[in-house]
Amino acid sequence: SPFIAKNDLNIRIKRIKEFLGEGNKIKIRIRFSGRELGKKDFGYKIVDQVLTELGDLANKEGEPKFMGKELFLILSPNKNSAQKNKEKKEKNETKNENPQTSGQKS
Repeated sequence: SPFIAKNDLNIRIKRIKEFLGEGNKIKIRIRFSGRELGKKDFGYKIVDQVLTELGDLANKEGEPKFMGKELFLILSPNKNSAQKNKEKKEKNETKNENPQTSGQKS
């Protein structure tokens, strides 16, 4: 919805960051209904907020555009940030695979 609450938008942005960190593409879809179609600029403002929050984590694939009653935008992960996140995950996985013994005798 183009009139999403600020906290709800922040939660969506957090999830977008997680997906981009895993190397996935994101499709942002803002659905308009009824009289909301007369206020399309609110949808573009939400897209701008999302893009400013993401910073250099994502690249736009084209410009936001309307298809019917929905505003669409596809984001792809920035290769540099995706590689950094993969390296962090690998380091965490290796730490988890080699747990330190707690001194218990077998």
